[in-house]
Amino acid sequence: MTPLLFISIVIIVLTLLVYWVTTTIKEAPKEDKQEKDYNLRNAYRFEIAPELAVAPEQETIVSPNTIKLSGEDAAHLRAFWNLERDRLQEVTDDLGFNNDSPDLVLRLYESSDLLRYHDIQVENLKGRCLLHLHPLKAYYVVLGIMDQKYFIPILTSNTVIKQR
Repeated sequence: MTPLLFISIVIIVLTLLVYWVTTTIKEAPKEDKQEKDYNLRNAYRFEIAPELAVAPEQETIVSPNTIKLSGEDAAHLRAFWNLERDRLQEVTDDLGFNNDSPDLVLRLYESSDLLRYHDIQVENLKGRCLLHLHPLKAYYVVLGIMDQKYFIPILTSNTVIKQR
């Protein structure tokens, strides 16, 4: 009789435990599209300006029609680009753009389980950008034209894995 009583008590306790676990589990809240877009926009910090302070010995010379992503220190990555006006004109002519000055965008891609990106508006054909990114992830940048909803890539950088 004692083993039967013990087995009954164990079954009752396990049943109560399973019931307690299933009632306390909550469904993950569903994010709406606006909140998701806001979170993606604020996931990266970047600084882009003509007066971006880079010491002359750190200046990276980029050959025409190239883009480079470099990680000289553990805290930041830097993007350098040099797009010639002739190359931009060639791309816009091939695509049939009527706009004399299309919107240039530097698109930062994070390669992880999901491919995420963030667009940074660019004013000049030649420039640099300081990026503060998450560690232990792979990144690359693409310089291109934003036409309403579509992004048209022109230059693609190398991939860099951000260290700690």
